[in-house]
Amino acid sequence: MDISYAISFFCISLFCLSIGLISLFHNKKSAINITYFLITFATFLWLYSLSFVYTTENYQKALLFGKIKYMGIAFIPTFMYHFLISYLEIRNKVQKTIAYLFYAISIMFSVLIWFGVLMINGLYKYPWGMYPKGGVLSLVFVLYFVMSFFYFLTTVYFYYRMNKPSLSYKRLLQIKWIFISFFLSAFAIPDFLPYFGISYKPLGHIAILLFIFSIAYAILRHQLLDIEVIIKKTLIFTGIFVSVYVVFAFFAFLAQMFFERFVTASRWLSMIPSVIIVTLTLRPLESFLIDVTDKYLFQKKYDYKKLLKTFISEVLTVLELNRLIKLTKDKLSDIMKLTYCDVVLLPKNAKEETIVSDAELRIPVTLHNETVGMLLLGKKKSDEEYTKDDLDILYPLAKTLGIAISNAQLFEELSKMQTEAAQREKMATIGTLAAGMAHEIRNPITTIRVFSEYVPDKLKESDFRSKYRDVVVKEVDKIDHIIQTLIDFSGDDAVVEYEDVSIGEAISELISLIELNKDIFDRIEFVNNIPFNLPKIRVNRKEFDEILLNLTQNATHAIEEKGRITFNAIEKDSGIELRIEDNGCGISEETLSHIFNPFFTTRRKGYGLGLFVVNELVKRNGGEIFVESKVGKGAKFRLEFRKV
Repeated sequence: MDISYAISFFCISLFCLSIGLISLFHNKKSAINITYFLITFATFLWLYSLSFVYTTENYQKALLFGKIKYMGIAFIPTFMYHFLISYLEIRNKVQKTIAYLFYAISIMFSVLIWFGVLMINGLYKYPWGMYPKGGVLSLVFVLYFVMSFFYFLTTVYFYYRMNKPSLSYKRLLQIKWIFISFFLSAFAIPDFLPYFGISYKPLGHIAILLFIFSIAYAILRHQLLDIEVIIKKTLIFTGIFVSVYVVFAFFAFLAQMFFERFVTASRWLSMIPSVIIVTLTLRPLESFLIDVTDKYLFQKKYDYKKLLKTFISEVLTVLELNRLIKLTKDKLSDIMKLTYCDVVLLPKNAKEETIVSDAELRIPVTLHNETVGMLLLGKKKSDEEYTKDDLDILYPLAKTLGIAISNAQLFEELSKMQTEAAQREKMATIGTLAAGMAHEIRNPITTIRVFSEYVPDKLKESDFRSKYRDVVVKEVDKIDHIIQTLIDFSGDDAVVEYEDVSIGEAISELISLIELNKDIFDRIEFVNNIPFNLPKIRVNRKEFDEILLNLTQNATHAIEEKGRITFNAIEKDSGIELRIEDNGCGISEETLSHIFNPFFTTRRKGYGLGLFVVNELVKRNGGEIFVESKVGKGAKFRLEFRKV
């Protein structure tokens, strides 16, 4: 009696039944799933019963389980044939008649197994255990079994040959794997040899295991029964179970051969190494099995709804052409599990033939019946072919992509026009600045000239030298500041880079910077009420920081003693509105209409360029600025920027 041999039969029988139940519960109405379950159930009866025949020493029990075993075997050809005609969709009267004949023969043999000795006439005793003894009709039963498998293989082969031109690539692969599965299962036929008194240790369970695994592979790789996720979990569980079983069996053998000679306290003590090894390797083993099934067996069919949702919400809303193309390639490759994906744009008046590629699928990207580009898709990682369902969704997506590309190109042209318009507006602004500079620079130059005329006569006077140094340096600094402002606004816009900026983060950094000034920190409270989940805005970060700094510094100057500066923001349909409020001295109505003019100031030491710069930077970043104020009640600046 070989216990380990019987356990292998027992484990394989449970695995077969599990696969069959998964198939059945996945789709109880499908004839394919039902007949596949029946095959696995009949196989379960065979192997499960055989495991008890090998382990029991009771003659009557062994005979009982031997009969159950052969009843399962009697129905295997019938269920296999039913599975075949269901999958191949063969519905003619001849095949149906043959199917009824198979069922009749199986029922007849099952009855003969239980009544009389024509099928089973006692038991043989072999070194590995007992085995049923064949009766008078046993040779007929074996010939029927062999001829059935030969018939199955020829049926699949001729169906493949006759229908090959009209079948899809995936369907052909499925049929090939069904043929391979039936061919492998035929190697279980030598298990009938002990039935006739020949001392051959049965190995048919290995052939059946290969049959089950080849069908499982067809299920996973080529969607034979569409139960990939559940099969994957079953394979992982089975792999873990078998691995744990092997570890314990190995240490059980060592315990018997080696450990028990030295460990006399208890034989269970010798199993401690196996427990430790299983504990340490269980989690890595599970991760390994998941990786293997994902890599070699699993390329789960993608979700069409997810693909559509991704394109609508993430891809088609992008207005930057390069980003749109990159996102399209990344998303299609990721969702559809492609080896590669590319989007090639066609120059005007160019033909599709100019695009050279070894892509598996080429889909034209069209706009108004004109091809503007090509969507190039590589092979699927699962080696599946592109199905009609794939094409039904990819062609409309390609048309929609054509619209998105056109919108992005128009946006680029519009941005270019806006840049040129902004440049013209800036030049007009520089003209205004230059006109103001003529007046503003004349005053300090006059002061410097007057002082310079007194230099020859009063250079030796210490009071004059001190006053000359202070006044001249101050006036030169004023000229330098005005000139630098003009230089800043005459720079090249092409180098300005826009990015997604969090208003909350920018204001937090600003407050941290300003609070380093102890005088301001002691007298002014900063309140940051910006919501943490506020969408970002699309601006140039350096210019946005300059806007915030200028407005905040103006607010600190407006607060004479103690006060508060508050930052609020809300999301609107048009974008994000930022509010900067102070409770300082406020601005009169007469002054409000001039605060954004260059060189206008109410401060004794001001240059009148701070709010002018703010206004220009806000407009340059696609925003708008508004101000509300009353004398004695503070001021509120509202800035609106486009959100991401």
